[in-house]
Amino acid sequence: FWHRHILYHIYHFRNTGVRPLISESRDGELVSQVAEDFGMNPIRGSSSSGGARAFLEMINTIKEKKSEILITADGPKGPSGFIKDGIIRLALKTNSAIVPISWDSSKKKIFHKSWDKFILPLPFSKLIFSYGEPVFLKKDSKIDENRIILKKSLDLLYEKLIKLNYNNSGGINE
Repeated sequence: FWHRHILYHIYHFRNTGVRPLISESRDGELVSQVAEDFGMNPIRGSSSSGGARAFLEMINTIKEKKSEILITADGPKGPSGFIKDGIIRLALKTNSAIVPISWDSSKKKIFHKSWDKFILPLPFSKLIFSYGEPVFLKKDSKIDENRIILKKSLDLLYEKLIKLNYNNSGGINE
């Protein structure tokens, strides 16, 4: 999923055993505490800090079938909508499909000044959540080719949700 959607995903997957990947940054600490309050056991790390340890923990979690992992495809710092290498390398290393997830809300606040255009669903709004089709990356393809495949899947899923929400609510109030 895209980083801008992180808030609802943490709530949606509460008490399910899903393990979110959360950076070791100060902002990440806040998100990690919220995730733990919602019954999750976060994996901490990013490309800039603790990445190798987190990558190994994710591989072990997947191979031992302990849990699914939530990953922000554009990482903790962006740029927004740019698929980071880690999610691609993890899927290829573990022969795992990536299942895109997204949501949209009929009433939301978009924080336009944040790097990710963070989205906050507003009270009493209609929220739509959806899983996309599993994405199987190609081992014989370059990272950039797999990045395009995954980005297209995530973007199409979100666009579909916006259309559904718009058509069912009479318009989206931003």
